[in-house]
Amino acid sequence: DTVSALRKQTKNRIVVLIHRFHLALFSPQHVSKLNNFLYENSIHLIAVGYCYEHFNSYFNAQHIIEHPAVAPALEQGLVALQNYLRFKGPSKERPEEVEDVLLLETVLSHVLQALGNGDRLYARRFADAHQYPMEYVHEIFALLHPWVRSYREVFEADTWDELYGFPSIMTEATPIYLALGRRDLNLEYQHKVISL
Repeated sequence: DTVSALRKQTKNRIVVLIHRFHLALFSPQHVSKLNNFLYENSIHLIAVGYCYEHFNSYFNAQHIIEHPAVAPALEQGLVALQNYLRFKGPSKERPEEVEDVLLLETVLSHVLQALGNGDRLYARRFADAHQYPMEYVHEIFALLHPWVRSYREVFEADTWDELYGFPSIMTEATPIYLALGRRDLNLEYQHKVISL
């Protein structure tokens, strides 16, 4: 391997700097595919770009430039969505996927409008309230990650009635506990929440 041989000839640090790392995000030829190769050859990778959650597994450290959380304009959001979907899909170029892309654009528009109103959005609640597919709401939340505050919150706990052996107050955690058939577990699944 030529790079390995050349790398052994010097003890100096070699750094690869990549600007706009977020472009072509899910491409099978994305530059992130070189991550293991660079690591094995003791070559440091510094990437500059939008901070998507997708990249969390690629880097040992990250530095986020502090900025106010501001929802992008709809036009900017649609361009970001086009880049986000370009290699991942769905695609407007495929007739059977056009409806999915239009639904994602609708969800994006609705989420941006709600953020503009100052709302704190819970993915599960937002999807249920507007009857959007949950995975589409999660996709839009992931798309907006570089612009907004993103965090997780635990489900609201219910109250168990010892006398009747059934919840006296039903909350969003109740159906999960009932489906599991036990209540001694901590729910790892949490709300995805975004806000400005």
